[in-house]
Amino acid sequence: MVSIRSVLALSLAGLQFVAVVAVLFLSYVTSERVLLQHARDLMGDVARSTINHTVAFLAPAEAAADLSQRLARQEVVSSENEGAMERYFFEQLRSHSQFAGIFYGNTNGDFVFVNRDASVAGAPFRIKTIANRAQRRDVELYWRDGDYTVAAHRSDPADGYDPRTRPWYGRAVEAGGVTWTDPYIFFSSQEPGITVATPVTGTRGELQGVVGIDIEISALSTFLADLEIGEHGSAFILSDSGDVIAHPEPAKIKTRGTSGDTLRFTRIDELDDPLAQAAAASFNTAQTGRDGLKERAASFTFGGETYHAVASSLPGTRWPWTVITYVPENDFLGAIKDNRRNGVLLAALVAAVTAMIGLAIARSITRPVGALAGQADRISGGDISPMPPLRTHYRELQRTGYAFGRMTEWLNRRNAENLALTDELRAASRELEARVEERTRELNHANAQLREEAELRAQQAEKLERANTQAELLTRELNHRVKNVFAVVSAVLSLGARSARSVEDLASTTRRRIDALSKAHSATQGHPGRAGSIADLTRLAELVLAPYAGDGAGRIDVSGVRVRLGGEVATALGLILHELATNAAKYGALSAEAGRVELSWTLDEEGPKVLHLVWRETGGPVPQKPAEDKRGFGTKMVEQIIAQYHATYHIDWRTEGVVVTLNMVLPAEEPADDVA
Repeated sequence: MVSIRSVLALSLAGLQFVAVVAVLFLSYVTSERVLLQHARDLMGDVARSTINHTVAFLAPAEAAADLSQRLARQEVVSSENEGAMERYFFEQLRSHSQFAGIFYGNTNGDFVFVNRDASVAGAPFRIKTIANRAQRRDVELYWRDGDYTVAAHRSDPADGYDPRTRPWYGRAVEAGGVTWTDPYIFFSSQEPGITVATPVTGTRGELQGVVGIDIEISALSTFLADLEIGEHGSAFILSDSGDVIAHPEPAKIKTRGTSGDTLRFTRIDELDDPLAQAAAASFNTAQTGRDGLKERAASFTFGGETYHAVASSLPGTRWPWTVITYVPENDFLGAIKDNRRNGVLLAALVAAVTAMIGLAIARSITRPVGALAGQADRISGGDISPMPPLRTHYRELQRTGYAFGRMTEWLNRRNAENLALTDELRAASRELEARVEERTRELNHANAQLREEAELRAQQAEKLERANTQAELLTRELNHRVKNVFAVVSAVLSLGARSARSVEDLASTTRRRIDALSKAHSATQGHPGRAGSIADLTRLAELVLAPYAGDGAGRIDVSGVRVRLGGEVATALGLILHELATNAAKYGALSAEAGRVELSWTLDEEGPKVLHLVWRETGGPVPQKPAEDKRGFGTKMVEQIIAQYHATYHIDWRTEGVVVTLNMVLPAEEPADDVA
């Protein structure tokens, strides 16, 4: 909920603010469009000016090379007249400050080179001549001043320079006309430059040599540094291979090569000028047209500020370079952005004044409305005292105040009636509560008795169920053991009858075997003082298997390392061996006269002690694997023991007899040792 005062003040202020901002916005959008177009036009003019300056800077070299070629062809200047050629090249250097050197090499390897050189004071020009004679090779170096006077001279017989092996020579011969090299850093001056060369042919078209001109292009960087592109704009020239060949800061366009002893142009991705890199990245210079002057515009963001850029290509294919100019948007839109900001502040000020006026008007309305709202709050809170007279100049509010007063009087009368009725209801309620409380106590007592009785019966039922389960298990185990005892006794009688010589001999043999069976039975029951008294696994095996050995020597072979066992593990292994022996006597190798049983084991003591036990039967009937639904109590008992000790138990039903493998980790508390 909002107050009338806030609505009136905010509405008046908001309308004023929206109106002023709308006017400012329309003005800003219109001015922005015009100024941005002006910025692009300005950058285009700068790019065209840079291109015209570059072309004008390089074109004289091509004309001079062409003129030198014609003069050499007409033998006005030639290697036969080195003096005239040297003087001509000298005058060309004096006339064109951008020329770094002029040279001529013929097909014999002779060479004339005039270049600027500051190594000798007062002699800014150096002339190098190479003459290949029949018996010798002469290399002469002369330094001349501005009047063509020799200031220094020396010979250099160790110089092996051959112009015919240089790239400019080969490219000019291959092109058959004027050719330009890619920009590179001159070795002598360490300044950026480019070379133009053209072949010289004879009257019959035969090749006589190549004339060329070296041009230092560092002046292009000086020209870019002097450009004024807005307040913070700039420009640079980029070759089609990505080399920066001109920049307002010339030192940034040179870098060491991989060998470290030569200089090369800095690539745009190596340039120490992130702003120029961002401007280049906004264009795909490989797609810039080369068949004429073409321009493309782009915008990019750097350092949180918007920039506008224009990329222009040099005309033709001689110099596949691109001039990129860029300028921050604020150089042109800063003033109108300031004007927009001031307009927004003015709108905020007007809105604030309007809000104050609205508050004054709203206050004269909200005071009486607030008094009415306060009276309504007091009534909702139970306070129905009479309302004081309402002070207002508005007729509607005065009538509303009069209505509130009459309503308050009516509520007072109704309130008195309600109080009397409330007292009566309270008395009746107290009486009812007393009756309910008494009845509740009776029900709680009855519920407590029922709950105790239900819990007692549940406990009795649980005990009965456990007793029934235990009795059933004991009955099944007793039944299984009785059957096994009868089967073993029958086997003992059968075995004794085969070898007994008389009834007394049969009776004596049978009593001894039944006595051994009784001892083995006691050893597998886990009674204190019995199973716990077994010293080792060998003794346990012999005790359990003795009743099944009969009189046949070697029917049961027991072998293995000495393993000491505790009571629980001894009981478990005794039950498993008893079950295996009983099954062998009933169905396996011990049920046949030629049958044999081999019991062996080993102990692995690396880490936890692991017992590996193998039960192997031979010479008995072919074993038959029982179906899943025919498994007896003995099999289930063995499975429970295996699960309890986390052991592995595998039965291999071979034709020659059953092979049982048992692997069991002996508990840590069980003492066990391995003795040879």
